[in-house]
Amino acid sequence: MDANLTFGPFELLKPVGTGGMGMVWHAVHRQQNHPVAIKVMTGERARQDRFVNAFREEVRAVARLNHPNII
Repeated sequence: MDANLTFGPFELLKPVGTGGMGMVWHAVHRQQNHPVAIKVMTGERARQDRFVNAFREEVRAVARLNHPNII
């Protein structure tokens, strides 16, 4: 991938993995210059309520994690 993509305040630098619901990207918060991992739902599953709800639950679970080795 030659050109980086933007997603809200983040610059998506390169994909690092794919899974059943989407892709995970190595990204950086542009204003804070802070590295992050961004998971983006892709395809038809992003339009299905059960996958959207599962994704929301995953976001809530990850938001509760607190460890220096978690980005």
